[in-house]
Amino acid sequence: MIEPSIEVSSKALLDASNRLGSKRLASFTRACVIPLIFDSMERAFGTDKEPVGEINSLLELLADYFNSAGRSGICEPGAASIPAEIGGSEFSEPVENVTGNHYGRLFSAFSTESFWQETVHLLKTRLDRNGIDITNIGQMKVLDAGCGGGRYTVAWRQLGAKAAVGVDISSIGLESARKRVTDNNLADIEFQIASVLELPFPDNSFEIVFSNGVLHHTVDWKAGISELVRVLKPGGLGWLYLIENPGGLFWGLIDVLRELMRMRIRNSRACR
Repeated sequence: MIEPSIEVSSKALLDASNRLGSKRLASFTRACVIPLIFDSMERAFGTDKEPVGEINSLLELLADYFNSAGRSGICEPGAASIPAEIGGSEFSEPVENVTGNHYGRLFSAFSTESFWQETVHLLKTRLDRNGIDITNIGQMKVLDAGCGGGRYTVAWRQLGAKAAVGVDISSIGLESARKRVTDNNLADIEFQIASVLELPFPDNSFEIVFSNGVLHHTVDWKAGISELVRVLKPGGLGWLYLIENPGGLFWGLIDVLRELMRMRIRNSRACR
């Protein structure tokens, strides 16, 4: 569902994108705007000014760009093409990677207090409110699936978990997490780059599987849930937090980015 404040410009952009066709160059053109939209969004949200006007102007400009590209015929059959290997460049990253990098930069900026003290307090409070007994946590290994900057991975270990493993699709947040853990000499914590849709662990690997606000960022949340259940030991604790129709400008733009990437993926497959 598109945010009403950017609905007109978003629809114009998506319609123009769809008219580009299915040639490889059309797919590449779509992919190029993904980091541009994300970076522009971060800049717009990083000021005290109202961001709606700036975001609408950007989407309208990109719609005009797509329309001009379409009218030029550059993306039509028989037009100049690009090498297949360009499809592996940073411009063709899935939106999940772009989202992961965004949150990786965000989490890396957390203060020492927010990372160490605040998060463990929040986690303990949430467990208590839900009546979850962690008396035997010292015998439990925890997976934090989609850990971002690793603050909840660390919080589980601070609460006494035997070991904690955090996985995320972004290296940015994990690098920051590893440095914080190393600098504070906290043992039995591991971080890996991995997708929550394809976890690199055997079945029944963890007593606790924790995923906080992650799967709604993926292209297949059902596959994500299947993976979380697969690696959770029978009788273990599974914690899953999702956001449904959160609304707002940020999430409205995320929906636009996802639709652009779906178009890119569909058309990339069509031109193979």
